[in-house]
Amino acid sequence: MLNLVAYQSLILYTPMAYFESTSFKTDKSIHMKAKHTRPGLEKRALVVRLRKIKGQIEALEKMVEADTDCSDVLMQVVSARQALKSFSEELIESHMHECIENAATQSEGRRHLRSLLAVLKRYAAV
Repeated sequence: MLNLVAYQSLILYTPMAYFESTSFKTDKSIHMKAKHTRPGLEKRALVVRLRKIKGQIEALEKMVEADTDCSDVLMQVVSARQALKSFSEELIESHMHECIENAATQSEGRRHLRSLLAVLKRYAAV
């Protein structure tokens, strides 16, 4: 069971599209979306990419702690942002093919499409 602070944080940082697309209840019982099971190689490739991004972020932290020149830090920021953008684009493409094109029913496909469009609105605004 969530404590009040965790519950408020969940509400504060969860996109509205998530609430609209799930059966979220205010009695503190949360119904999560179904898992998206990825094939082993696809999952492994995504995890490897995330670990590289994590390494880039950790390098940024060390650069700041070491008072590295701002232009060098900013170059690392650019690299990390590009890596995250590339990761996001891969997830978007995978979602379109796996979840929308291969949906079991037309209504399920429409639901996945609405969810993706809501996320893309937020993604484009960043």
